[in-house]
Amino acid sequence: EEQWDWHAAHVPAGMTEEQQAEKEERERAKAKEKKKRAEKAKKERKRAEEEVRTQAATKLHAAMGGENVEALTAAMQEAARVGCSNDEVEAARAKIDKLLKDSADPEV
Repeated sequence: EEQWDWHAAHVPAGMTEEQQAEKEERERAKAKEKKKRAEKAKKERKRAEEEVRTQAATKLHAAMGGENVEALTAAMQEAARVGCSNDEVEAARAKIDKLLKDSADPEV
């Protein structure tokens, strides 16, 4: 009957408690660094999204000062898409409605 040759199988000895503790410490440090990178990326993403919202709101406010329905509609749609406040979007929608009504009314 054949016997298993443990020497030929190259089975390593188990880790010592110290080696196991070092390995766990490396894993904790790696996990902490990964979490730190993820939080930094999340903050950067939020900052970029806020910048896009600010730009869209600025463009919407500029369009609100004019009478160009197409420009105001485009600015309103962009503002809504990037998450500007509903108050800003609704104000633009009301202005568009007024401009359209006024352009259809020959007395204005």
